[in-house]
Amino acid sequence: MEPNILFIIIGAIALTSGLLLGKFVFAKNTSKLIQDAEDQPHYRIISETLYPFIIALCMLDISLRIILMIVLHNRILFLFVSS
Repeated sequence: MEPNILFIIIGAIALTSGLLLGKFVFAKNTSKLIQDAEDQPHYRIISETLYPFIIALCMLDISLRIILMIVLHNRILFLFVSS
């Protein structure tokens, strides 16, 4: 046989055997990883992704409370001074 044809046949056999072997070898690991991901609690994933947003929201809430407290305090002082 000619060497080019021989190399093409060997390459095709290696490719198909590699694909089939990889499918069976990595399928066990992939299914295990998928099962582990499904068993993991979803609140942990949500809390890790929303943590910065929650902290920013709390800081905004605190700053708005401080501003509201200052405005109400100034308004009360204005009522006492003007009356």
